[in-house]
Amino acid sequence: MLRTPEIEVVPVSVEISMRSARYRHGLGIPTVDSIILTTFFSAGCELALGTDGHFEKGAEQALIEVEMLG
Repeated sequence: MLRTPEIEVVPVSVEISMRSARYRHGLGIPTVDSIILTTFFSAGCELALGTDGHFEKGAEQALIEVEMLG
């Protein structure tokens, strides 16, 4: 995975942790999902791909476009 140029591994920083706590509370999603969403924002992602319905809450708030897979 680390050798794939299309994938960037982003460490969870204090800033990401603090922002993710706000999303977790505001969107009512699990901590892990809020960390993932916040990391998408921090990395400048415009589209999230996934199978977890919690990401759709980010799309409902116009935070990020989400494409559900499968």
